[in-house]
Amino acid sequence: MSAVYTESLFAMLTFGGLYYLEKGNLILSCVVIFPLATATRSNGSLLLGFVVYRSFLQLCRVFINSQSDRVTAFKHVMVNLLLTFVLCLWILLPLILFEAYGYSLYCNSNRRPWCDKTPPLLYPFAQDKYWNVGFLRYYTLKQLPNF
Repeated sequence: MSAVYTESLFAMLTFGGLYYLEKGNLILSCVVIFPLATATRSNGSLLLGFVVYRSFLQLCRVFINSQSDRVTAFKHVMVNLLLTFVLCLWILLPLILFEAYGYSLYCNSNRRPWCDKTPPLLYPFAQDKYWNVGFLRYYTLKQLPNF
């Protein structure tokens, strides 16, 4: 027997996106595959760290190999930073849309406790209330034998 679960799809999208990112195909990895991974699991939002790291490496190469004037180097840096920012927003877009959908669904008529928070995030509220999942909550005395 098996059950439908997103872990294997997320892993495939993550590894595929990292493969194409390493090959230098930003369009396929960052515009198509990474947002699909983020739509599959919210952990996909962490994939933007790879994009930021790749951008940082490119900026380092520009400064190390730069034989041009400062104006050209500055323009290259600004274009690189803008592209990285847009790609990161694009990768986060599925998560942002999910949160906006949850807000429009649950915060219009029957206000939930998370609707008044800034920002109003549905997913952390559900983790906290229904699953008792949170930052460092696993580390309790009853979990001590598991270490």
